[in-house]
Amino acid sequence: NQEGQLYLNPQVWAVLAQAAPPERLRTCMDTVARELDTPYGIRCLAPPYSRNDPHVGLISRFPPGEKETGAIFSHAMAFCLVAELMLDRADRAWYILQMANPTHRAANHPDYRVEPYVYSQFVAGPETNLRGQGSHHWLTGTCAWMQYAVIIWMLGARAEVDGLVLDPCIPAHWRGFELTRPYRGSTLHITVENPNGKTRGVNSVQVDGRPLEGNRIPPPDKPHVEVMATLE
Repeated sequence: NQEGQLYLNPQVWAVLAQAAPPERLRTCMDTVARELDTPYGIRCLAPPYSRNDPHVGLISRFPPGEKETGAIFSHAMAFCLVAELMLDRADRAWYILQMANPTHRAANHPDYRVEPYVYSQFVAGPETNLRGQGSHHWLTGTCAWMQYAVIIWMLGARAEVDGLVLDPCIPAHWRGFELTRPYRGSTLHITVENPNGKTRGVNSVQVDGRPLEGNRIPPPDKPHVEVMATLE
């Protein structure tokens, strides 16, 4: 195809669904970085459609770089963030999180033109004279998706049937973090230390001062729990 050669969501959701061997999944995300990155974020497809294609339908009728025809959708970047974290690529994930951050966008792109404290649905792509401008602010589920991506995958506090798995995947320059996490009627105060600049790999976990074997915290039986962990 001359237009619409690469879509973001199929690459990302292949990773989320674990639909191929790891090396193939890394190729998916490497292709995203090579073909879909822009100074304003990761666009939803490229090259954008410039003429109506009846087979493709509505998305080919928007101007190139607008809406689904090659704009940068904020909620799709949240999915992209999770995919990179699932592949243990914390520094790439941190880059995506920064690029999607409305405060970063407002500070670095004067043409953003919407509030710096709320996600816009999308940002116009480089093919339009509106490039970098946010649109449809206050009209997206991105905030919830980003919260999910950061807490569940970057900070790595994932609720599973048998307990809360603590498996952070953080940028190498972080020296740790703290997280207050509601879980099954209790509140967990989690402190993670990263003295050696690692991105992943919990080496030790203590729950209320007692060593825990592995990184799965059992369902708590009291209202407050203190958790300490260290990356190896």
